[in-house]
Amino acid sequence: MLEDSRGTVWVGVKGGLCRYQPATKTFKTYNFDTDRTRNEDWVFSLFEDSRGNLWAGTWFGPALYNRETDSFDTFFNSDRKTLIRIRDIAEDKNQTIWIATEDNGLYKVKLIHTGKGRKMKAERIKNVNDSTHSLLNNKLYCLSVDGNGKLWIGTENGLDILDPMTRKFSHFDSNPLLQERLILGLVCSDSSIWVSHELGVTQINYTTFHYREFRKNNDFLGVELADGAYFKDPNGLIYFGGNQGYFTINPLQT
Repeated sequence: MLEDSRGTVWVGVKGGLCRYQPATKTFKTYNFDTDRTRNEDWVFSLFEDSRGNLWAGTWFGPALYNRETDSFDTFFNSDRKTLIRIRDIAEDKNQTIWIATEDNGLYKVKLIHTGKGRKMKAERIKNVNDSTHSLLNNKLYCLSVDGNGKLWIGTENGLDILDPMTRKFSHFDSNPLLQERLILGLVCSDSSIWVSHELGVTQINYTTFHYREFRKNNDFLGVELADGAYFKDPNGLIYFGGNQGYFTINPLQT
């Protein structure tokens, strides 16, 4: 769910995307799957970039909202025949868009404005076998950009860090708990990255890489955390959700 800079509320569901206009109390639904028999009309991520563009992460690739036509434009995979399951979208300080997919690795995207409209320049970055400087794997779940401009990537079996300037990956292996572990969520707050996973939450100082653990049943009420269920509100409180509700973390008091 996302409230954009204009106050419009967008909700991604299994069945498309819903828009709610608080001023008129009206709803509208947008669909992306042209073949309704496949049951693949998922919207798992929503993101508004620094230029005010609204991105929807569909199961068919990224879709960009066109305010003039009140519709969504697709750029690669425009025929929507191939599944490109998007899990998360982030933007770095150079206004580059990064897209995490469930099976196709990482996409680096630049949005180009021309006299004829918008174009998308996309580069796919994927795992290279036996390379220590590539993605751990191509199954990605979440992204976050830290205050130093590094891109943190939650994968199916661990945590990656990409330096966009050098294009080099490093694997966060300081903490054995996160090795070979499914990363469910990433939230950047002040000097830390907060990482949710199957066993709890880990706070990592993104400059020193020192970390602290908050374990399920010890530090919070046994919530089985879920992928995609994380949020930071305007006051800086961090929320993590799961099968038995949610809990909050105040970084200033932790």
